[in-house]
Amino acid sequence: MPDVQAQDGTVTILYRHVAFFGWLYSWHGAVADIALNPTVPWDVDIRGGASKVTADLRDIRLRSFTVIGGASDIELLLPHPTGTVPIHVSGGVSNVAVYRPPGVAARVRVGGGFSRLTLDGRCPSDWGGSIELETPGYPSAIDRYDIGVDGGASRVSVDILPHASSSATR
Repeated sequence: MPDVQAQDGTVTILYRHVAFFGWLYSWHGAVADIALNPTVPWDVDIRGGASKVTADLRDIRLRSFTVIGGASDIELLLPHPTGTVPIHVSGGVSNVAVYRPPGVAARVRVGGGFSRLTLDGRCPSDWGGSIELETPGYPSAIDRYDIGVDGGASRVSVDILPHASSSATR
């Protein structure tokens, strides 16, 4: 079970690493469903990396989403933004899919190289180093997503949400 604490407007969920007979068991395989209050604006920070995460955030007020320590097998279903909402992953990513509502502008910046990157099905013609892609109208959009990846990327896609009804926030 994780440790859950709330203090001064911050909710912390901590999975502890446990040493057992010289072997290190960690949070790998830990499963959690987390519901967020949709009336509160949220800054979601994941530290120490993330793997196999489905974050259905369509029904909340998202101010930012950050993963520090890398990410693998991540799916983000984003709400309509208010202002410029930063989405940032540092430490490298693999198999990350980001979905935003129709009509919402987005910019994707990847530093440290990449192997496959798509924005609304478009793939850049240059491979390797740092790159920046944006949807038409991004510079003038008031409500938009600014997505940044530092540390390299493998298989990152940013697309429009498929037509589906909202479900519980996880």
